[in-house]
Amino acid sequence: MKCLFGRLSPHSVIKRVIVLMTLTCLCLPSMAQHPFYVQTYEEGKEAMQLEDWDRASEFLEIAAFGLLDHTDYLGDIYVRLAIVQASLEDSAKLIKFLAKAKSQVGAVFNKPERTPAPVWERFLIVSGRKKAPPPPIPKEVSELEAYVSDHPKVEKGWLALLPKKREGRASVNRRWFERALEAHPKSVAILQEALFFAEEHDRGRQAESFAKRLFDLDPENSLVNEFYGNAAVDADKYSEAGDFYKKVAGRPRFSETEAIQARLEEELEKLKKARERMELAKEREAKKAEADRKKRLEEREARLARERAEEAKAAEAKAQRKREEESRKTKREERAARDRKSTSDKAEASKSEKTAEKAEPDPLVEQEALVRAKPEDVDARFVLARMYLEVKETRKARRELRKLGRIEADSPRYAEIFAEYNYLLERHKRNLDVLKGRRDLTRRTLYFYGLSLFETEKYEEARQILSDLSRSEFPKLRNVDAEIRKNLAKGKGSAKLGGPTPRHIVALERSVADGEAKPIDRIRLIDYYLSVENWKKAEPLIEDGYREFSKNQEFLFFHGRSELHHGKFKEALELFQRLLNAGYRKRDIHYYAGLAAMKDGKTAVADYLFKMAENYNTQLKDEIRSLQSKQR
Repeated sequence: MKCLFGRLSPHSVIKRVIVLMTLTCLCLPSMAQHPFYVQTYEEGKEAMQLEDWDRASEFLEIAAFGLLDHTDYLGDIYVRLAIVQASLEDSAKLIKFLAKAKSQVGAVFNKPERTPAPVWERFLIVSGRKKAPPPPIPKEVSELEAYVSDHPKVEKGWLALLPKKREGRASVNRRWFERALEAHPKSVAILQEALFFAEEHDRGRQAESFAKRLFDLDPENSLVNEFYGNAAVDADKYSEAGDFYKKVAGRPRFSETEAIQARLEEELEKLKKARERMELAKEREAKKAEADRKKRLEEREARLARERAEEAKAAEAKAQRKREEESRKTKREERAARDRKSTSDKAEASKSEKTAEKAEPDPLVEQEALVRAKPEDVDARFVLARMYLEVKETRKARRELRKLGRIEADSPRYAEIFAEYNYLLERHKRNLDVLKGRRDLTRRTLYFYGLSLFETEKYEEARQILSDLSRSEFPKLRNVDAEIRKNLAKGKGSAKLGGPTPRHIVALERSVADGEAKPIDRIRLIDYYLSVENWKKAEPLIEDGYREFSKNQEFLFFHGRSELHHGKFKEALELFQRLLNAGYRKRDIHYYAGLAAMKDGKTAVADYLFKMAENYNTQLKDEIRSLQSKQR
């Protein structure tokens, strides 16, 4: 679609669509099944996800024309077109596509198979089949009164208004509480507010009525238990009051509760002293009974101790006999094991003498003999050259390399041996001159080519070549990676970027450390660290900048890069989409957003964003193609 309608005016786009439709109807009857329309339908869906309503309308209308005979697509397309026109506030087209959508979903509104649940919910609101959520709750009293009058079933609106109505004239405000309970007769929160109101304005019977209703709904409710606790103290039912107060959480909420609880504590203290006197008398009797019981227990323990001592003595004698028997058994087993080992050692020595007589031949000698017997066998020569390199026989390897170069110098396997040979002889410049730009290099050739770049201090190029190679296949690369990162962090071996020099970087780092750096200085320093992939220094600056300047688009972008670096692909994509929706188009944002979408499994969105990235920066084309081929 980008190629068809990329930079045309709306009038030119309409003309091309009409011509395309005419050709489709006259020349290609099977065009409706062409993948072009399915792709257009997918791009329309992606545009909806990005809230690009004009583009979504354009793509979906084209898809609707081309897929007229495909009802499994058509229902979802008309549903989406109705949502798009509602977002564009085009009432004429909205009515048109609502009618077409209803013709597809039927009178009972059966959800099309391809339509996701969130899209269907939005369509039901647009078509009037489902009410939209109520507006946000205001803060002013007059606005709240109007809000609950218009939306009496919204409980949160009443809960915002009723606390403000507890003050003032009770005869006037009482009606608001009655209306709230008429709309929500079983709301615990509204009953609590009503109980507060009645208690604060000394409306006893009304308060008891509200408390009963609240207790029936929620027997564990803290407020109603506090109310009943206060009532129990007034009725001198202190035990019941204590049970009620146990269910009260936090500080008292009624103004008189603290005074009532103080009175309860006084009464309980009196009862406590009376019980203490009774307990003291019982304690004296219990001490006497305890003394008698202890005496009986001591006599019994003495008898049991004598019995246990006798049993322990008998058990120790039995254990000693068992240890002696086990010692004799162990000695017999050790003697038998020594005899078996002696016999085994003799047999092994005899076997070793026999096998020593049959030594295996050297594989390198056998391969040389094979090449001498069959000098025209190219595969055998390649094997022999590789074996020479493995044992560092570079002079013999050079002889074979010359012969192979006359036969197939342009083959990938020759390049592999050539690269290893030059690396062993430290002819790194020759490796770079001959192999640079070749597209058919094997992993092993790339390994030695990258090591030659590393040895010539071309660290950035070495990093790019070696990054895709397996560290388990080439373990040496783990140490090489550390050296590359260290040298890149020092500014060595990387292409010079426009902007501050290392001396300026030192000055910027000093100003950041002293707390004198401006936001633009932090951005420049982060740019430099990311250019040399020094995430260790970049991440603290990114997080501090994002925390202090959360609305700054540059720090939002860097925060998205950080999330992407740590594998939080969904969060990174959301940040990049926020910036794109706000009009941010710098720093190859489409490329990083596409990379996050691809890693998050959203292939269609990634393809769309990569197309946009190529439009803004054509140099990214090869890198994007490489990423997509690896993903597939």
